[in-house]
Amino acid sequence: MATFLAILAIAFAALAGLSVREQRRKAARTDQQRRARAFAQTSAACSYIDELNKTRAFPLVPAVNLKVTDGEFSLLFEHCTQYEVMTARAARLRARRRTLRRPRLKVAPIKVNSGDGSADMAHPVGGGELFLTNQRLVFMSAARSTNIMFDDVIGIRGTSDTLAVHTARRRRPYHFTVQNPVLWALLAKMVSSHTPKSPMLPDGMRLHAAPTGIPGEVHLEATRVRGWEPTPATAQA
Repeated sequence: MATFLAILAIAFAALAGLSVREQRRKAARTDQQRRARAFAQTSAACSYIDELNKTRAFPLVPAVNLKVTDGEFSLLFEHCTQYEVMTARAARLRARRRTLRRPRLKVAPIKVNSGDGSADMAHPVGGGELFLTNQRLVFMSAARSTNIMFDDVIGIRGTSDTLAVHTARRRRPYHFTVQNPVLWALLAKMVSSHTPKSPMLPDGMRLHAAPTGIPGEVHLEATRVRGWEPTPATAQA
């Protein structure tokens, strides 16, 4: 009997060891994929700035459903999902109310990283269209529309998965699942530091974008030009 129990203990220990090793391998693969994704996003953001220097103008995107004001133009547009960090109970109550009004949004919660390194679960609010203009961020959907003026923004951060926007009026940030959060954060920081009046770059201005060595982080600087000069901005994943 003692021998049988000893064999069982050894077998359970071996299985536990295999499970731990498999979890570590899975975590390593996930981290490697995240770093590769962040590197690709960083490269794309730097390429965007290089092309901007060549063409001397922001590549404008159509704003069919967005009502723009005088002097406003759209820089980025993408279909995405908006997420909010909330408790599981609040998420269930919101899902129940949503089900009563319309079909339930079949999108799973995602884990988002906070600025202090902690992680929270963010639950979907709705799918829609996200616009970045030279004056604001606008999310339009059937569930909710969100208009974020840059005057109200206190922080913009691009993670490997989402664009996080902190405002003075909300305790928790907005999260949007765009394809390249680094590029969105970089341009949003650039135009929010000083609103460009025209899609054209001023004569003599040149933007310099370079990776910082941290995956997903890009540092942006501009040459001194009278009338329009964004402060140095860093988009971080």
